[in-house]
Amino acid sequence: MQSNASSTNLTGFFFRGLWITENSLRLFHFDRAGCQYSEKIDYHNSPKVFIKILLGLTSIREEDIGFDTSIKFTFSDGKKVGGHILTHDGRKPTRYPLVGTKPIYHLPHLQGRGVTCWLVEDRRRKRELVVKDSWESEWEESYIPSESELLKKAVGLTGIMQLVGSEDKRKSICALRLPCVGARTLSVTFQWRILTEAYGKDIGHFTSEKVLFRAMRDGIAAHRTLALDAQSALLHRDISRRNILLGGDGAEPGWRGVLIDLDKSWNIHELSTSDVAGYEVGTRMYKSISILRGSGADKPGYREFGWHDCYDDLESVFYVLLDIMLEKRLSWEGYRWTYGKKEDIPQIIQEWANDDEKEAMRSKVKFFTPQELDLDAIGLEPFWSPAARTLLTSLFKPIKKIAKLKSCYWKTGRNLAIECHYELCERENLEEYYAEILALFDTAIEDGTEQPCPSALSTPARTPFSPANINTPGGMAVKKRAREEACVVTPTPKRGRKMSDDVSEEISSLA
Repeated sequence: MQSNASSTNLTGFFFRGLWITENSLRLFHFDRAGCQYSEKIDYHNSPKVFIKILLGLTSIREEDIGFDTSIKFTFSDGKKVGGHILTHDGRKPTRYPLVGTKPIYHLPHLQGRGVTCWLVEDRRRKRELVVKDSWESEWEESYIPSESELLKKAVGLTGIMQLVGSEDKRKSICALRLPCVGARTLSVTFQWRILTEAYGKDIGHFTSEKVLFRAMRDGIAAHRTLALDAQSALLHRDISRRNILLGGDGAEPGWRGVLIDLDKSWNIHELSTSDVAGYEVGTRMYKSISILRGSGADKPGYREFGWHDCYDDLESVFYVLLDIMLEKRLSWEGYRWTYGKKEDIPQIIQEWANDDEKEAMRSKVKFFTPQELDLDAIGLEPFWSPAARTLLTSLFKPIKKIAKLKSCYWKTGRNLAIECHYELCERENLEEYYAEILALFDTAIEDGTEQPCPSALSTPARTPFSPANINTPGGMAVKKRAREEACVVTPTPKRGRKMSDDVSEEISSLA
């Protein structure tokens, strides 16, 4: 019911419904914080209440039935043909015409963050912009800066999504909920809206090897700037294939790949001094071994260690590249992702997407055990050029080296491990590591092929795989990701847990 309400009411703050029997009724209210319902009401004894409820549910005022009145549509013959969004452009409220009548991104579940993105047109400057609406919990907002605050720190940085305007705390769940007796009160939530510049599609829509490598190269350079620039000093913490976009048509170097979604970013210095890893932040399939090891720090068999750092995000970049290059394509001329059958999903991708963090970690540890990366063993398609294959095998070595170092630190004991981790994260070491990774991409760009892939433009990039959805062509995987994103939290890890022998053995194999 909640999913259907969210799918049909894309501009809604809430949805209300009635549960009725021959003697009584309940009024239900669904919003981003969950479900609220009234006590049973005997409408035979309270006919006026019954009439008021019916009038409220059938009101012709859009705000009374949950619609966001800042989003308006125009109709022709009963069909949506256009519309506009009223939002703040950084100076004053402005109406922007919609490009299309559907959001370009929407989380399907009603409960949760409810991220919805609309493409709009800025006719004054002849450009397209993106309006992003999302909801955050009050406890999160109390100590995590809003995405608009984080984006303000990134203004002017090359390769980072640029903020145009924002509306903070534009709506509160408290103001929307019913004041009825017996209602079930859940978490308090605020809606935030940001207006940003628009870019291309996610990197899964690349049209040649060079387009892919250029986008990833510029995305890495942007990540370095975001983390090491004194103005921002932010670590992204959620590197995935949907958070790196292709640059627009004719994009200049530095903008051929754009890093978006800074909502889970954190000040890099605060991460290290507070010793907070943020294990539950990010997309599981792309999490580093170190972060996976800390996931579920409150469960037997795990022990927290260290904090989320630049090396973790760069390891995620490697997993994103590998995920894309392992897709089943017939050839460059006949681009096609074959999904729906378990045998079409690469085995390591299935393992990395495992809901069990321990199993996902073990798979990645096993993956890095060999000295060299065997591309045939992991199922890389033969049509990839020698430059592309060399890039993968070359990236494997520095990523493995850092994973091995972190595992060795962890076995030395907590105090020494923290000291070694600080040394590893010194600016000089980070700069050297970024330079090494970027140099490998520069070589691949120079030697790679421009051979076009025409069908890629009309074929949507697949949804990251979820093992529970193997027989569904993308739909359930979107819901799975929505559930994960809706439940993202940053817990305080518990200390002193002793890891189990089996996990210890797996980690030891890296050393």
